[in-house]
Parts: sequence; structure tokens; C-alpha cells
Amino acid sequence: MNLVAKEYVACRAGASGVLVLSEFAGAANEMREAVLVNPYDPEAIRRRIEIAVAMEPGERARRMRALDRRVATRTIQWWTGSFLQLLADGGPALAMTA
Repeated sequence: MNLVAKEYVACRAGASGVLVLSEFAGAANEMREAVLVNPYDPEAIRRRIEIAVAMEPGERARRMRALDRRVATRTIQWWTGSFLQLLADGGPALAMTA
């Protein structure tokens, strides 16, 4: 689900749109401008889709620009550097084994 959401954003670069994403997807924490839904609550899904459809064009564009910037800047180099820095700082995984 994480890559599908990011691929959607990458394919829509410069275009309008709204990403509706499960709040349980790992990407939800990173993609805050998406319209988050609980996939186990059909009524909540309906309400969130209504919000996405009725969203003002300027708001759609603002959200997609923010998502596009994040997807474009968080490259494999960024993720590798972040992970290695976390290890160097004695990140959570290392703290659990100590």
C-alpha cells in the first residue's frame, strides 16, 4: 500500500487530485495531506470520499504539491541516510537489544 500511494502521487506530479488512504497504511504517517479513512468503517469511507470530491481545487492542488514534494525528496538516498543515522544514534531497535 505504501508504494501504491506514492506511485499515485508521483504519476500525478503537477496535476490535481486527492489521495484517499487507509489510516492503517504505513504511508499514512508520512502522507499527512491525504484524506485518511478507516477501511473497516463504510460510513466513514463514504464521508471521506464526499470530502475528497467536494474539496476546493486550490486545496486539492496544495495537498498534491505537498505530497509530491515529499515523495520526490524522500529518495533511496534519503531513506538510507535516515536509517544509518538512526543506527548511529542507537535507534529504537538497538535500544531494545541492549
